[in-house]
Amino acid sequence: PENDPENTLLWTHRQQRVEGEVIRDRLLQLAGNLDKGMFGTGSLDVRNPRRSVYMTVKRSKLVPFLKMFDAPDAIQGQGLRNETNSAPQSLTLMNSPFVREMCTKFAAKIKGSTHEDLVKSVFWHTLSRSPTPDELSYLVHFLTQQISLHKNDKNKALIDLCQLMVCSNEFVYID
Repeated sequence: PENDPENTLLWTHRQQRVEGEVIRDRLLQLAGNLDKGMFGTGSLDVRNPRRSVYMTVKRSKLVPFLKMFDAPDAIQGQGLRNETNSAPQSLTLMNSPFVREMCTKFAAKIKGSTHEDLVKSVFWHTLSRSPTPDELSYLVHFLTQQISLHKNDKNKALIDLCQLMVCSNEFVYID
């Protein structure tokens, strides 16, 4: 604002959504599938483990997951990428078979002896920080409810927790 009209100080930095390619790469990384190898052929398959920078861009076959998060359309050049915030983006994270598959693989890697340990581990992996006491309490309660809902299937409940964290604003925005 008045003290920082050029928006150069950290305390005034606006929140910024990460690109679809980063979201996809992060999901692959959480699942343990991300191939960090350089060079080689690309793919149109969102499940391909290669980094998104190596995805094939074909004008007639754009990757729907990336397109949903404002990937360039490759038809015309643009100096600046659109940054939208829409309900279909959230719905994609909640309902995409790809996202669920990555969260299932991610959940299989999570270790902990208590619900608190599981929540802390998922939180740390997805957001790179520890949960606040309120967040921890809420997510332990969520995990307990999901275990009950899934008839004591802790694995399904943990998958739900992983997907909940991936759907959070903090996962897709840089603050």
